[in-house]
Amino acid sequence: MKMDEADILIYVDSGWEFNKKGQAIFANYLSFAAKHDALFFELPFAHRFWTKNHARLTGSKEYFARNQVVGGNMFLKKSEKMPVG
Repeated sequence: MKMDEADILIYVDSGWEFNKKGQAIFANYLSFAAKHDALFFELPFAHRFWTKNHARLTGSKEYFARNQVVGGNMFLKKSEKMPVG
């Protein structure tokens, strides 16, 4: 399947569920992704508590202090900045 320009790819790992009552927030997620080319979700866990403090793993002190990003779901809009699909 080929994506057209401005299409939004919604990636979710197996086990994720869509809540039928969450249609309004889902529409907000789509709108955000359409405007900003992507939407990622952040966990409330700082890297410093869950990752070794090693330069090759953390990259910088700023990265080490940030929260983790969820890898199991994301919204990506096909654009020049985000050439998915």
